[in-house]
Amino acid sequence: MDEMIAFMIASYETTSTVLAWFIHLMSKYPRVQQKIKAELMNDNTSKDLTLDRIDSLIYLDCVINEVFRFCIPVSGTVRMVYMDDCLP
Repeated sequence: MDEMIAFMIASYETTSTVLAWFIHLMSKYPRVQQKIKAELMNDNTSKDLTLDRIDSLIYLDCVINEVFRFCIPVSGTVRMVYMDDCLP
């Protein structure tokens, strides 16, 4: 039960963080927002977002990857000390 709760909380927090950064960055870069809108409107035959259609949105995928690169959704690092270090 503890593991399931941890997975639910972890996925909720990271997803909301990425979405918040995505919205923030899109508000700062309207040209990118316009390109995403154009890509979404490019296929007039189907307005539904199916998995196949989402996979075909190359520019949106690149923007999302850039959001992940720019602002990491998980903060914190795990460090291990292997040897003592003394500063002068």
